Amino acid sequence: MSNKKREELKRLQTLKANAEAELTSLRFEASAIKKEIELKETNIRSLAQQIECLTKESKGITVSEHAIIRYLERVLGIDSDEIVEKILPEKTRRLAMELGNGRYAVNEGEFKVVIKNGVVVSVLTDEH
Repeated sequence: MSNKKREELKRLQTLKANAEAELTSLRFEASAIKKEIELKETNIRSLAQQIECLTKESKGITVSEHAIIRYLERVLGIDSDEIVEKILPEKTRRLAMELGNGRYAVNEGEFKVVIKNGVVVSVLTDEH
């Protein structure tokens, strides 16, 4: 066999070995992904069962938070923009914009707001 053919044979054997190794790796990854999918599907089924149980226990119709907010605005005449300003006054807003995530006292410590990624996610008082 000539040197040229030997080099070509070696190159092809190397390519084949690399392809086989990649295939083995992909099969391993596929197996791991399949197991992860099965776990997620099991988790989803469990969550669906829990939701179904809670729904059955509620014995009727649930009022959504969206509906509660609309009731406050439209029936009771509460201005949500005023509430937003009370929750996050300009002084607190500026401080949070500068410092980022955290807990910020509002109205000299009357309550605190919790800010994560530019969103007020909770309002805390001494009791709660």
